[in-house]
Amino acid sequence: MTTSLDNLQIRERVDAWHAAVNLRDLSLLHDAFEPSALWEVLAPVNLRHEGRDAILKGLRESMERQELLVQLNSGLVVTLRGDSEASAVSTLVEQGRESKEATPWMAIGFYRDELVKHGGRWRFAKRSLHLRYLGPLDLRGTSLSPQGLDLSAFNGRLDTGGIEGHH
Repeated sequence: MTTSLDNLQIRERVDAWHAAVNLRDLSLLHDAFEPSALWEVLAPVNLRHEGRDAILKGLRESMERQELLVQLNSGLVVTLRGDSEASAVSTLVEQGRESKEATPWMAIGFYRDELVKHGGRWRFAKRSLHLRYLGPLDLRGTSLSPQGLDLSAFNGRLDTGGIEGHH
């Protein structure tokens, strides 16, 4: 039986991803991924890394390209599916620049995550970033459609993890 503790552990896993990026400390993600995990950023970026080592390498390279990179996550909705599978959707707002002379940029999107629990620990099996916006900070760029963001697993409800009185 899944519990509120599972929900909390998944939330902490997602938060650790963003803390690792913001602090430039990938040690926070040392056990975050299944060996065969997938991390992808869909169109228009079209980035894809398969396997734990490739994900960490790709994330490190992405962070090293940016002089400044800050991510904020919010609106996390977790759906527990049995004792060892879960999905999550969260909102990402990211800002960065490659150098002081470069034009700063902003990305806004939604992470769709699949997680599995092995040995009492939740790990990412798949992280997919669906971008809604990528462009200048003043939002003059083109907004993107939420293509591929399938929320049907949530059936219009939030899984409260058994918290009494939560509506």
